[in-house]
Amino acid sequence: MTSYGPSPSMVSLRERLEGAPLVVRARVKGVVERWPDPCATATQEFALLEMDVVTVLRGDAPKRLLVRISGALHGKEVRWSAPIDPDQELVMILAIDEPGDPPRYGLQYGSAFRLVDDRLEVPDDLLLDEYPAEEPGRLSLETLARLLSDLESHAARRRAEFEEVEGRGWQERPYPEVEEVGDPRDEQRRDAAGPRDGRPGTAFRLEREPD
Repeated sequence: MTSYGPSPSMVSLRERLEGAPLVVRARVKGVVERWPDPCATATQEFALLEMDVVTVLRGDAPKRLLVRISGALHGKEVRWSAPIDPDQELVMILAIDEPGDPPRYGLQYGSAFRLVDDRLEVPDDLLLDEYPAEEPGRLSLETLARLLSDLESHAARRRAEFEEVEGRGWQERPYPEVEEVGDPRDEQRRDAAGPRDGRPGTAFRLEREPD
């Protein structure tokens, strides 16, 4: 799958969580669907992973989650962007990938972390900002909960600041109409008059010179 965003290693845990509507602790049930990536080579695949939600850490989620993951073929093995072992518990940072009933979700920057003894197994190069791991490569659920709480408090302060300036219900009010500056007929007149230096426009065709 082609991506034009930053590399996941450049996106901190805080940044991943800030834009995510759903964060869950869930248990893998298994892959329910697989298909080749139509925009890539034969070594790229997608799969639909079925999950049972254990705890919702942010947002609203159904008990049964369908999460789209990507994979790349290495030899005879496909390396997926999330663990697919049945009964494995994961913490996943998600966004809606395809609306529907039920909706399908996608991983934010490949954010699917194994959960072992209430600790997330995180990459060594994941930027944790001011929320350091208690030990290399492992972040406690308690630290993650503290980060989520801090983000919610920051968002609440921002909403209060906007309400103080704009008044209550500012989110529901429609944007004011945008007024065009100038008369669009002026642009039409300039186009009809030709180049700005007053010389008449010249139609020409660029042809290839003979070899």
